[in-house]
Amino acid sequence: MKQHAIALVALILAVPAFGGVWTSSFDLEELSDVWQGDRENFVIEGGSLRGISAFPIMIFFKQITTPGDWSEYTVECRMNVVEPNMLECSKTALVLRARDGAGIAVALHVPPKQVEVFTLPDREILFTAPVEIDWDTWYRLRVESEPERLTVYLDDVLVGEVAVDPVGGGFGFGVEETPRGLFDDFRIEGPGIPDSATAIDLRDALAVTWAGLEHAGTSTK
Repeated sequence: MKQHAIALVALILAVPAFGGVWTSSFDLEELSDVWQGDRENFVIEGGSLRGISAFPIMIFFKQITTPGDWSEYTVECRMNVVEPNMLECSKTALVLRARDGAGIAVALHVPPKQVEVFTLPDREILFTAPVEIDWDTWYRLRVESEPERLTVYLDDVLVGEVAVDPVGGGFGFGVEETPRGLFDDFRIEGPGIPDSATAIDLRDALAVTWAGLEHAGTSTK
């Protein structure tokens, strides 16, 4: 498995600038080593990715991200803040432009029922907008990322735009103050994004599916 992850990281960093599509529906049992960070807080459960950040006193944003250097793409994912922790102020988030602990989170925040965009790790709020969201409900969050702007949609309805610094990075998922934040049907498309069709298996130098290495299918639920 670690050999596979090394091959995927090499592919991520070396992929040419043509457009690719990476999809994940988390249909298999194990999280690939390509996801880095707080891996102990994320598991594949019931065909979805579950994030866990539930502590008795302190609040911690837990995340897993890929390596990479992208700023131009469209990313979308179904997300569900299933239940609160003690403070009942819970978040599931897409993490964009992740690099050396820094990044941008685009989060569903229940309550106060809003979409938030904030920087990591310093938590500077860049944008908030009220939306009709609730516990234990699936929503599709989509972000159109340009080098200096993010445009955010929820269930295909425009939420707003926010100016950002023109830096690239990897992408991934984050949770805060919830024992059960779920992600499914993830898709990212843009210049330089690795296509989920093929990757290289170093064990036997044969072509294999990225989906198999990434433990993600392309089916929808």
